[in-house]
Amino acid sequence: MAKRLDAVEGTVQMHLRTLERLGHVSSDPPPDSRKSGQRVRYSANAASIERSIEALATAVRGQTE
Repeated sequence: MAKRLDAVEGTVQMHLRTLERLGHVSSDPPPDSRKSGQRVRYSANAASIERSIEALATAVRGQTE
């Protein structure tokens, strides 16, 4: 993924871990069972991403709950 994005691998990994902690992506294998150097497949959690976008849009409009 880093190569396709022309980005530093460590930077991409850091952002994916953050997105995973937020629930926006899930990984296979999960973090607690990964081995060093093991390939990881990430999947987007569309519902979580949509909730965050809606919350951001509401905040930008000044309509906080």
